[in-house]
Amino acid sequence: MKIDRWPKLRRGTRLIFSRFAPATPTIPPVVKPVFVVQPSITGSTVLGSTVTVNFGTVDGTPVPSLTGVLTRPGKSAVTVLDGDTFQIEASDQGGAIMLDVTATNIASSVMASVTLAVPFPTWSTEPTDGGILVAFSASPLPFTATPADGGILIGY
Repeated sequence: MKIDRWPKLRRGTRLIFSRFAPATPTIPPVVKPVFVVQPSITGSTVLGSTVTVNFGTVDGTPVPSLTGVLTRPGKSAVTVLDGDTFQIEASDQGGAIMLDVTATNIASSVMASVTLAVPFPTWSTEPTDGGILVAFSASPLPFTATPADGGILIGY
């Protein structure tokens, strides 16, 4: 019995043999994450205002995954997503809001942090007509008032 080692070809077909090995795919180098743009917390710190979380921009190969953790005064840390928003509350006043963003790929992890100070509101008000100024607040506020014309300041 005869065994054919070559496939049967139609007439006029040519076989081309290469003495070079097939090309091997190029694997990109692994590059650890680096923050190109730092994370930020943007918006007004006035009570009730909306503030937005921004994770920044990270380079690295392969593309790093980003995770964010937000810590507010008197509250447990929570996981947040890029672009999340929240409102400034009375418990934030006089404290600091911190955002920690971690970029991770197979090369390593790197963290960047940003802090937003939320000051107490300052009240510099005085009755100008000898009247009574009454101020109410859910949190302790520093009052700066000097009634120049005999007015009365009452703070609650």
